[in-house]
Amino acid sequence: MGNDNSSVNFHYRSKNRTQSIIVDNLDFASYPQMPSKEIVESELNEILAQLIVEPDKEQLIRNQPLEIQWKVICRHKEVLEQKQETIKKAASSPVQVFLERINENPSITNLEELRSWLEEKAKTEDISSFLAFDGLKILLEILETAEMNSKMTKNYHKQIVVLKILENMLTNTNQVINKLLENEKGCQSIVLNYNQASPEVCTSVFEIFNTICWSSHTEGHNIVIKAFNHLKFIRKYKYPFQPLIDLLQSDKNIILIENTIAFINSMIESSVDEEERRNIRFQFISCNLKQIYEVISLNL
Repeated sequence: MGNDNSSVNFHYRSKNRTQSIIVDNLDFASYPQMPSKEIVESELNEILAQLIVEPDKEQLIRNQPLEIQWKVICRHKEVLEQKQETIKKAASSPVQVFLERINENPSITNLEELRSWLEEKAKTEDISSFLAFDGLKILLEILETAEMNSKMTKNYHKQIVVLKILENMLTNTNQVINKLLENEKGCQSIVLNYNQASPEVCTSVFEIFNTICWSSHTEGHNIVIKAFNHLKFIRKYKYPFQPLIDLLQSDKNIILIENTIAFINSMIESSVDEEERRNIRFQFISCNLKQIYEVISLNL
């Protein structure tokens, strides 16, 4: 397999799965013997019918040599088998019990128990099981509901607990960061919790996004910026970073002000692209951030 197409990367999503399946490095693995052309085409059609693939990418796959199509089929089956194996292992762990419990009753007590277990007892394989059972998706759904309820109740306790769980998990393992960033609405759900009325909620949002910005995931920084653009659209701000500027101008909580300044510095400095750093720096300067810093320094 010496042609250039033999190492093409295919990224696609299954209709009944939220995460991406990646087929890459097709020349370096050992594959079963290829069946007839008719069987390969039939299996490929069956797989593509179950996937969410952009038309141009689907055509790219169909245009590959028969040998590459067979390797795509094999890699797809392998990923599904690995998923099933992970779920089997997870079934014997406490993860399933915790997730079933908070699914039935996402009370603060049940969430606190999950938080304590994850922080004090969970091992790497437990985190893998947590993700395999869609634990991250469940937490984001609970967070979304808690944020909507807090608008009426002004009670932010449940948000704080869920954000602290996410904060701890993201800090301790890259697999959680990767899983979160695969979810298109993950960071959008988190940024909507930003609320100056709750310093603890704001601080957790900052800590989560700090971790993502400085992670090894190449898209982490950009996704955080997109989350603030989403917040601008939803809350009809004039510019994406308006909530941060408003906080610096009006809040009296010194710790929250310091955390906000640290987060702004992270957003500016964590981008791997120099042009992007200049662009974000210019946006903050345009908001009179330098003058605001000077006023804050005088008052500290």
